[in-house]
Amino acid sequence: MTDLNIDYRTERIADAEYRDRLQRVQRRLRQEGLSVGLAYATEHMPGDVQYLTGYDPHLENVALLVLPDRLVVLGGAEGEKMFEDMGRAGLWRNLSLFEIPFQDYGGLQFHTLPEILQEFLGDVPAEIGLLSAPNVLSQEIVAMALKAGNGGAL
Repeated sequence: MTDLNIDYRTERIADAEYRDRLQRVQRRLRQEGLSVGLAYATEHMPGDVQYLTGYDPHLENVALLVLPDRLVVLGGAEGEKMFEDMGRAGLWRNLSLFEIPFQDYGGLQFHTLPEILQEFLGDVPAEIGLLSAPNVLSQEIVAMALKAGNGGAL
């Protein structure tokens, strides 16, 4: 077996590759008549989120909004620092779904999905495209997306 001798501290996927990946997904969403896509990742299946942002969630599940002009990673406070260290694309928002009950976050604010959509889009779309496989998406995130879109199709 050949030793490739790769130094993974310096060899990284180019930022342009992440932009290209995002543009392909955004183009497909537009073709489907959608303005928002939702991906989901777990520590065991980081797939879509890692592919688009470079972030591999180790502590907790995360979701990702693909918007017309940006990516927004949705998670809990515990993962935010890891995203800052590892993530290559996107912004972070703490999602209420990932807030641990009775945990003292010292005034840190969590947001609902409609609040986050309102912040970045100015409204809540009637439909949200699901980008991750059904065996990866949690029932809770799908229910939250349905409720955010007023029961609209996913």
